[in-house]
Amino acid sequence: MRTATVTFEGKEYTIRELRHRPNKKWRKKLEASVGTIADTLMQGKDVDIAELTAVATLIREVAGFVINSVDTMAELLVEYCPNLSDAVENGFDSEVTDAFLEVLKLAYPFSKAIATLRQIGSQLPQTQRS
Repeated sequence: MRTATVTFEGKEYTIRELRHRPNKKWRKKLEASVGTIADTLMQGKDVDIAELTAVATLIREVAGFVINSVDTMAELLVEYCPNLSDAVENGFDSEVTDAFLEVLKLAYPFSKAIATLRQIGSQLPQTQRS
């Protein structure tokens, strides 16, 4: 099990990696949240730029997602690690964002695999270009 240490107002907290099943459930919630903005952007590809109302609606929806993104991160962070509830509530947005990025590393643990692939790639013979 991996852990991450995060800081809220100078106090350190430990986040523990979730087991597969609850982690899968959490990733689905993240996907739903991010999927909303992706769906909005996909709808925008069919918008005629000359149609001001449609463009304004698209901008409003995207802006709403961005404006609320820290709140969404806070909710997902507390869902992943409930013992952070008070710290998130009383912390700074920058701390929420930093902690959320640490949770993403736990929820999507690919860094070790990527490092291994890089190492293997660096050991392969280089091909010469002509």
